[in-house]
Amino acid sequence: MAALITLPVGIFYRFVEPGTFLFWTGIVIGYFQLGCFFGPTFSTVQELVPENIKATVVSFYILTLNLIGLTIGSLGGGFCADILRSAGYAEPYTLMLVIFSIISIISIPCYYFAGIKYKADKITLEKTFS
Repeated sequence: MAALITLPVGIFYRFVEPGTFLFWTGIVIGYFQLGCFFGPTFSTVQELVPENIKATVVSFYILTLNLIGLTIGSLGGGFCADILRSAGYAEPYTLMLVIFSIISIISIPCYYFAGIKYKADKITLEKTFS
């Protein structure tokens, strides 16, 4: 729900002048969005993993989040900005960030379906390890 509300602001603020109230409001909302996605995901991983392997799974989660997520995101963003610059766009980084923001819309149904499946996974975990 938070993503649906904050996504338009997250796209719009990239087109306003830096230093304005709208720009800084967009920056704050962008960081709020990060917390809205990573906080529940991190806590779900911790809650659905058995105690005896929790530290290993959480460590692997953080490792893959950083290695795969940041690497692919940074590399993809750089390639996208280079392609846009060579195509003659005046603001390739802004356009690339807007494109990535639009791609992030895919996460909304993914989180919705994960939320539906969460209760069943929690019950299965409790039956298996109690």
